[in-house]
Amino acid sequence: MLKKIAQAFADATGSAVSAAPAKGSTLAIIASGAVTSLGASSASTCAAIRSSLDNFQETHFIDEIGQPLLGARVPDELLGLVQTDEQAGNMTGSITGGNTRLAAMFVKAAIQCVKQIGGIDASKTALLLIGPEESRPGFSLDKLEECFAACQAAVGKTFHEASRITQLGSPGLAAALHYAQQLLGRNQEVRHILIAGLDSLLNTDDINAALNQERLLSSDNSDGFIPGEAAVCLLAMRLEQLAEHDEAGKDRLPVLKVAGVGLAQEEQTLDDDKPSRGVGLAQAMRQALTQANLPPHAIHARMSDISAESYFFEEASYAWTRVLRVRSPEGYRFFTPMNRVGHVGSAMGPLMACIALDAARKNWAEGPYTLLQLSSAGKPRGAVVLSQA
Repeated sequence: MLKKIAQAFADATGSAVSAAPAKGSTLAIIASGAVTSLGASSASTCAAIRSSLDNFQETHFIDEIGQPLLGARVPDELLGLVQTDEQAGNMTGSITGGNTRLAAMFVKAAIQCVKQIGGIDASKTALLLIGPEESRPGFSLDKLEECFAACQAAVGKTFHEASRITQLGSPGLAAALHYAQQLLGRNQEVRHILIAGLDSLLNTDDINAALNQERLLSSDNSDGFIPGEAAVCLLAMRLEQLAEHDEAGKDRLPVLKVAGVGLAQEEQTLDDDKPSRGVGLAQAMRQALTQANLPPHAIHARMSDISAESYFFEEASYAWTRVLRVRSPEGYRFFTPMNRVGHVGSAMGPLMACIALDAARKNWAEGPYTLLQLSSAGKPRGAVVLSQA
């Protein structure tokens, strides 16, 4: 059985993650790849988001009064999964879905990462797969392990035994980065970390559950999200090893240093039908800022994985109010990518890091420090501070 990342959130305390990573193991995000409803690459996706575009379309799913639901679907043709008459047995246009679809998205995103640095050795690369929450219907641990196996099979490589999976949804990015910091600090055999967030809420189980919980945007509910799907990969390595390439005279694009990571739990959750307070998210942000040795007012951009649901807007606002005590710098920006790509579940954390990397490389970032807020309908909360390097 593939190991899960240690129960970092279950045991989250102020001392659990506030300590700086081991000396000589500073983590740097050096490349990204994305497949979303907006594009087949991180560049096209980020350009569309920056231009305030979306690709929301009516789906074949319907709400309780028979009206079609909006969705943000990755075009099937983009993934090469539309079968011909002969392949489908006269079922023209049939679509391959499930793990095959997620693996196809993963391959496209992963290849983008690998090409940017000229290739990787899979045997020296740990794959950290960020999966949906355990509470999500129809997505058991067995299914996530099958998804991991499908991803390996699709690329034809076997990754290092330090590879792990999470069942935390979007906050899984914080757990993955925390694990990566520790892994690179103690295991010199691992050279690269490939973090992959892939998810799709465009399936019957998730749609029906969200409709029953009145969480979907529909003809009779304006306080809901638009379901989407995406696969986003991040490639990370030790910043010190990257510096060795610089000393050899090789030019490189800007990278993002993982300056701080915070993990916490929220006792007042949407799953428990309790009002939002933002205590857990505030705790996670304080931890990340402490590890980064930064005050909250040094942050130039704050990105959140919140959907269009008012519950999470309130949480993000309450949490930041608990943390911030001095006015933010000139040009400070609060950014919510989900209003362009829909609710992409566990892919949202990596997507926000992908956007931050694109901003650093194309000179449209508000400043050198970006804070990522990671939330969910359950208890896990996370925060990540990224700085340009």
